[in-house]
Amino acid sequence: MPNIPASATKIIYMYYGNPDAESLSNGGTTFEFFDDFQDSVIDTAKWVIDTDGGSINETSGQLQLEKYANGTGVDAITNTNFSGEYMMECSVIIPSAGGGNAVRRQRINSLDSNGQNTSSIDKGLYYESEYLIFWNSSTSVNWSMEEEYRHKQRISASINTWEWVKTNGSVLYSNYYTPSAQPAKFKFIAGDDGGNLLGSLYLNWVFVRKYTSCEPIVSLQNEEYGKKIVFLTSPIYVEAGIPREIAIQIQDFTGTPVNVSQNTIISLYTTSSGGKFYNIYNQRITEVTIPAGQNYTSFIYEDTKAGASTIRCSETPSQGWVDAEQTEVIYFSHPYKVGFVVQPSTTAAGQVITPAVEIAVQDFFGNTVMSDDSTEVTISISTNPVGGSLTGTTTKVVSRGVVVFDDLKIDKAGQGYRLKAEASGLNYSVSEPFDITVASITKITFISLPQVLQAGVVSSTMVIQAQNIYGNAVDVNEDVIIRLKTTSLVGKFYKDASGSIEISSVTIPAGHSSASFYYKDMKVGISTITCSEEPDRGWTDAEQQQTIIPASAYKLVFVVQPSTTAAGQVITPAIQVAVQDQYGNIVNSDNNTQVSISIHTNPANGTLSGTTTKKVSNGIATFDDLSI
Repeated sequence: MPNIPASATKIIYMYYGNPDAESLSNGGTTFEFFDDFQDSVIDTAKWVIDTDGGSINETSGQLQLEKYANGTGVDAITNTNFSGEYMMECSVIIPSAGGGNAVRRQRINSLDSNGQNTSSIDKGLYYESEYLIFWNSSTSVNWSMEEEYRHKQRISASINTWEWVKTNGSVLYSNYYTPSAQPAKFKFIAGDDGGNLLGSLYLNWVFVRKYTSCEPIVSLQNEEYGKKIVFLTSPIYVEAGIPREIAIQIQDFTGTPVNVSQNTIISLYTTSSGGKFYNIYNQRITEVTIPAGQNYTSFIYEDTKAGASTIRCSETPSQGWVDAEQTEVIYFSHPYKVGFVVQPSTTAAGQVITPAVEIAVQDFFGNTVMSDDSTEVTISISTNPVGGSLTGTTTKVVSRGVVVFDDLKIDKAGQGYRLKAEASGLNYSVSEPFDITVASITKITFISLPQVLQAGVVSSTMVIQAQNIYGNAVDVNEDVIIRLKTTSLVGKFYKDASGSIEISSVTIPAGHSSASFYYKDMKVGISTITCSEEPDRGWTDAEQQQTIIPASAYKLVFVVQPSTTAAGQVITPAIQVAVQDQYGNIVNSDNNTQVSISIHTNPANGTLSGTTTKKVSNGIATFDDLSI
């Protein structure tokens, strides 16, 4: 049927039920512009493409636009020059972000005949992670990825309208603007122009037709039942916890209000866990009634959870009407408190608490105040079961309302720790309880101090302990033998303080962390004691130096003997006599003892000359002028 004459009637018959009938559909002859991308070849008569920093391919029945990180622009522009009122529709699939890309963007803009944008408004969308956001200035609607959406634009010299629609016909978002010039082309963009944002835009089909004052009905079902529920109040940004009245109306598909013939219940739903419905008496409700003979009603909606909340209104019981769906964007209220958004978790002593503790500046309802970039938050231990110390950066400034404490440690193991977050002028918050556990054993350590021991005297108790890398005592799971060694040839270890039971090792019993022993040494100097597990478990040995001092003065000993010398000459080298203890150690603290020297055996009746009596210095007397 090439045309229908004005003021005439044409009867159209549809024959159905023949499975062999062939389709005569032809989008190219039906619409002003049409492409369903079925031949895997980009039609350059229809499209002007730019792939600088990306790719555009016609494959699998789609025109697939991909922009890479460093590209300057990937777009496809219709090779058209429309003038007047037209309606463009397209089917779009936004693939999942994947690969950790933080932000991706897609846009569908209208251009004038010179290829310039007719508005600064992006009639597009972007997404973070796996959420789709329909975007214009500060308005957003969240939806899932990997779904088909329809985009519509009505263009004219005086007004442009545009909307994003789900495949069931429900409108996710719509808006309008006054163009700077007559839109003549459509530009499909993956990513951004010249920036670093990635983009993936897959088109299933695109068509442009002339706009009519009576737009086509969406589906046969809607024609048959002929009614829909619509919102009379437009979606707006609403502060959390602020109620607003919302009105709905029953209309036919020309937008004409339709009075109901009987009382009609409209059930109310919201996707938000913080959303609630009320009547004018502030009573909680889940439904409203449109009285017989009326076509509208209203209710109060209040939401305390920031984000996009979709409200749906549906007749009960179902009469086949199209539900009303509208998205309210709830934004945070005023700063009220600081709250833990990532709680501290059980961590080994001395290790960074992981995952990092996160604190948010929140409103009364617990929403993050994302506009805050200045509040200073301090974190400390609120409940401290064993006197642990919190280290790391404990004071930080929030960014977009959130601060991350990524280097916090607590040095002592214990159960039931709690942290406290504070900020000036806001209510503080205390974390849930968490434990600091003991790390595994890495070393043996002396927990008794080094001693100064008199030669031949048994030490006081020496104690060693099994510890982790952070110095916390760790009980052993089974008996562990600790081998004892000393650098002194005459040093000995004992089980008892009296020194009667000699040992070469001690045992740390299962369920304990320490063992003790005693030590005695007869040689003056520094003796290094080493304690190591047996068999070897890879632990670091314990080492400690003990200082051994002389016992009481006991005898005189020639430490430099007289040597053969000519008669009458000074005996060289000089004779030295030392004050020693019973173990042969020089009593170097002695500076008082007078030592006299004489001839003990005199075979030729010689005479000893020189200074024969001297006082010791540091336990030694030196006779440097003796002669016979």
